[in-house]
Amino acid sequence: MVTETVEKYIYGYPRHLEDGTISRGIAWFGGEGGYFELLKNEVLWVDDMYMGTALTSALSVMTGNPSHVLESAKQIQAFNSYLYNKDSIHLYFHGYNNATEEFSCCFWARGKPHLIFRYVLTIAATTAQVTVGP
Repeated sequence: MVTETVEKYIYGYPRHLEDGTISRGIAWFGGEGGYFELLKNEVLWVDDMYMGTALTSALSVMTGNPSHVLESAKQIQAFNSYLYNKDSIHLYFHGYNNATEEFSCCFWARGKPHLIFRYVLTIAATTAQVTVGP
């Protein structure tokens, strides 16, 4: 079941930025609240980094295939490069619209623990690959 889910919703998901980062077509109204559907696949949400990499890391451990944990690491790095605000309070924006180059209204304090948790699980999956081997 995990393999089918990863193949369909991570690797086969139709929405990715040009660099391969998982994205969505749902963004926010500028400062007015609510959501709307975009026509392009250009919106990043920190939630997707957290949820998407959980499955690819788990699949790597389950199958012994290191390519899945490498995909987790790639996604984590990409989300970090888009959403992390290194210039001020070192938190993550909740979302980023790549089409308009605008961030969502707020920093998302929960984004940082989620990212740290993803790092730990990705490292654990990598360690399992090295320890157990394919």
